[in-house]
Amino acid sequence: MGLQRHTPIADLLGDPASRYGNAAALLPYPVWTVCGNGTVGLYDPLSNTLRRITESGEELVAFALPEERQVEITVDRVFEMFYRQVAANVSSAQLPPKAEMRSLTEEQNEELVSTSADVFPEYADLRCTSDGTLWIRPFDMTAVRLGQGSDWIRLSADGSQTRFALPRAFRTFGIESDRIWGTLQDTLGVESIVWVGLDSLRS
Repeated sequence: MGLQRHTPIADLLGDPASRYGNAAALLPYPVWTVCGNGTVGLYDPLSNTLRRITESGEELVAFALPEERQVEITVDRVFEMFYRQVAANVSSAQLPPKAEMRSLTEEQNEELVSTSADVFPEYADLRCTSDGTLWIRPFDMTAVRLGQGSDWIRLSADGSQTRFALPRAFRTFGIESDRIWGTLQDTLGVESIVWVGLDSLRS
């Protein structure tokens, strides 16, 4: 079952320019997921809510999300974010000196900031488990993988929220009702598949 088959996401969202002006590069963006029963979960950045739409098109009561952090986008923060990703993907011998890379990319980063919103995105990912529970991942500018941080917020059927903090090096690829699956790298860079029980993660 495809998302476009029954839920035209673009039609549910307002005009981002109403809040973020002409921003086109970095800005709070919607994320969505489809649950097993056909319900669509949709993070709406204009209302800062998690909306739910059934397969028949009925919109359920939206869940309020935590107050927006509104982390300011700056040239320095943009550089640090991209430098961390480069450093994670190349060997230390191939990594340019930080000061040199900052100088080389300064004009590019200034252009990116000038075409972005004033603040970073709030959320980077949204998942739905097999039992219909929604999980949303806050955007983390300090993460190695461009906003894909290690924290998640679980929203129960009544809208109540529980925050879970995973190890910084943990990369999530699946969430179940009682555990989160992902990968971890050892000191040699070899990845292993691991899972973490939710009872040990409550923050």
